[in-house]
Amino acid sequence: MKTHKTDRRKVFIRGFERSKKGNLWRYFKGMTLSVFSRKDAWFAWSIADTNGPRYSLEAYPTERLALYALMRELEHDDNDN
Repeated sequence: MKTHKTDRRKVFIRGFERSKKGNLWRYFKGMTLSVFSRKDAWFAWSIADTNGPRYSLEAYPTERLALYALMRELEHDDNDN
């Protein structure tokens, strides 16, 4: 039975924890992923790996939208490889 894309996304999201600062974060395939609140109260994401950190170029009005954008970025990266 093939795993549905929505099911994989739910499992991916459930892997996030809250840091002491209240940010979402998790390790995933050798990367540290974070969703955080910016000083302007909007949200952004970061991906840190052996090449250093990479940050979202856009800001998002909600944490959830930033998390979805992070998932899209990772899917885009997978499609490039």
